[in-house]
This record gives sequence, C-alpha cells and structure tokens, in this order.
Amino acid sequence: MKPSKREQIAQAAMQLFIQHGYRETSMDQIATEADVSKHTIYNHFQSKEGLFLELMEQFICEQFQPEFNFDLSDEPGTGLRRLAEAFLSKLSNPEYAAFLRLLIAESGHFPHLAQLFIRRVIGEERHSLKQYFESHPDWHIREPELTAYIFLSSMSSLVIFQEVMQGKSILSIEQNRLIDKLVDLVLSNSAVQVLSPP
Repeated sequence: MKPSKREQIAQAAMQLFIQHGYRETSMDQIATEADVSKHTIYNHFQSKEGLFLELMEQFICEQFQPEFNFDLSDEPGTGLRRLAEAFLSKLSNPEYAAFLRLLIAESGHFPHLAQLFIRRVIGEERHSLKQYFESHPDWHIREPELTAYIFLSSMSSLVIFQEVMQGKSILSIEQNRLIDKLVDLVLSNSAVQVLSPP
C-alpha cells in the first residue's frame, strides 16, 4: 500500500533530522526527499518545529513502551537478566542509537522531549522494576526504587557511551559482563542465591 503524503513527509523528515540534525535540515530538503511541495508540508504540519516535535514525540511514545513481563515464579536473577538483555538489545539497535544521538543533541532546545524520554524509559520502567522487587519481599532488596534506578541507569549509560557517543573502542565493557555484575549487585545483599548464566 502506497504511503500517504503525511507518511511520506514523516519518513523523509525523520531520516534527514537523524542524519543532519534539526537546525541543519531545511524544509526544502524535506520537500525534495519526500517528493512533495513545501506547501504540502505546511498543510500537514504547520512548521518545521511542529513537524520535528510530532515525529520525536511519536517515536518516543510508540517505540519505548515498558516491556516488563516478569514471571513471578522465575528463579532470582533470571527475570532480571532477561530484562537487562532485552533492554540493552533494544537501545543498542542502530536505529535507536541514532535517535538518542539526535534527542541528546536537541535536548537544550527541546527539553520537554528529553524529559518525555526519561519519563518513558527510566521513570515508568523504574516504577515497574520497583514493583517487581517489592513483589519479592523474601529478597530483602534494600531501597527498591533506588536499586531499580541504578540498575536501569547503568545500562542506559553504557549504551550512551558506547553506541550514541561512539566510544565502544574506549569503553570496552561487554554487555554480558555488565548484566552479570548488576544482577550480582542487586541480589548480593538479599536472602537469595544469585544464579550464574547457563
């Protein structure tokens, strides 16, 4: 099915914003890439800023849904490791890394976009992970909310340093090593035995 004019504009604009940034992308470039007139773009989105904001907000809300599906019968560590692997796999995807690079670059001009991302990715997932910890009182997790924040922030920072800022050759920490250490740190002071990965 052929995309609508609006979809053509959105796809072309997002590609250009990621490649060149917000300020370096012109409406003329978007019109050429989308094979439409500038008048058509303004009919759909009113302004370049309006187009950018709508695309960024849509990407954050659609692509960064909380994905916690914990099985409460899991052995300690198994659910955490599965969560960490899924979280790092998603954020390390080149498409997401490119988006994060753009988001960080424009966070000074559009702070509410960065705040929306933080609420969706760290805020909501921190709350879900906190609830997971609290559903296992036998684990005796100290300060479950802070522990959830440390767990998620450690993985986020690795992605930002390695993928977004292209520092993998400098910060050569393997993701599996980080996951193992985070799971160990979370459970080391609890009343459960930490499982090693198979």
